[in-house]
Amino acid sequence: MTEKKYGIMTKALHSGWKCDPATGAFGLPIYASAAFQFRSAEHAVNLFNLDEDGYVYSRMSNPTVCAFEKGLNALEGGTGCLATSSGQAAFAHLITALCSSGDNFVVSRKIYGGTLTLLQNVFSRFGVKTILVDSDHPCQVEQAVNDDTRGIITETIGNPVMNVAPLEALSRIARRQGIPLIIDNTFATPALCRPIEWGANIVVYSTTKYISGNGNIIGGAIVDGGNFDWAEYPDKFPGLAKPDLSYHGAIFSEKFGNSALHAKLHASVVRDLGGCQSAFDAYLLHLSLATLALRMERHSSNALKWQNSLSSTLMSSGYVILDWKAIRIMIWRRYI
Repeated sequence: MTEKKYGIMTKALHSGWKCDPATGAFGLPIYASAAFQFRSAEHAVNLFNLDEDGYVYSRMSNPTVCAFEKGLNALEGGTGCLATSSGQAAFAHLITALCSSGDNFVVSRKIYGGTLTLLQNVFSRFGVKTILVDSDHPCQVEQAVNDDTRGIITETIGNPVMNVAPLEALSRIARRQGIPLIIDNTFATPALCRPIEWGANIVVYSTTKYISGNGNIIGGAIVDGGNFDWAEYPDKFPGLAKPDLSYHGAIFSEKFGNSALHAKLHASVVRDLGGCQSAFDAYLLHLSLATLALRMERHSSNALKWQNSLSSTLMSSGYVILDWKAIRIMIWRRYI
């Protein structure tokens, strides 16, 4: 029996939530609960030992938040998603999961300024270094990678310069070097680009922007591509490929396989750092997924109309359009 392949609009409408198991209601409830009831002592032990799926405390997992996470993960094609309180929280949790003092990341100098500030002004105080490169030139990226590098970070579409990352070339470099390619897909969203399909290993979001689309919440997300073998690099990624003492020596790469990063983020990192998504905000984000593809299509068509109109205006004034990238930079510097 062949598996049905749904389009992005169908996935957005139906992924993550079917109905309330208690009432059968189709609408996603806001589960405004800090904690959850255990069926028995054995059930509690299984949950705390990560031997059974379920809910313990909303800082680590909440049914409303889980519905949004599953929905976004389905659109991206990953193995799991963690929703966070902001895009900054998403990067902070991810960096914490992947590195220790003395490690570094190779980072595009054109990414969002808040991400650079987080890396250079906050994580630098804990011994995590940032090596800045122009990721539009993959040779610079590969030359910058060293034995202490724990990932390559760039954006699908740069904020605010609007450069487009050479994802396939960067993914080849990441595979050769044995490190994950981390892509901030905030500007593109899975409606326009799914970086995992182009070789990325981890996708990060500020869901505040286009995924929400309404300007009424702050949120972030990390999607685990499930395509990086953490077990192959235990010395680089001990948090994922060596025993975790807070879980009785469990090794996430052994216990969870290709979902190791997703499990680590939920069970350990957000448990300790606490940057979880609220149930109310997750409810609004889940609603927004249903219109994401339609909204991004309209954003794109409007932008194309604006570009064509500006081209006509400039050319009628005697200008020759040679480089739209230069024009975008000029407009950004002048008006933003």
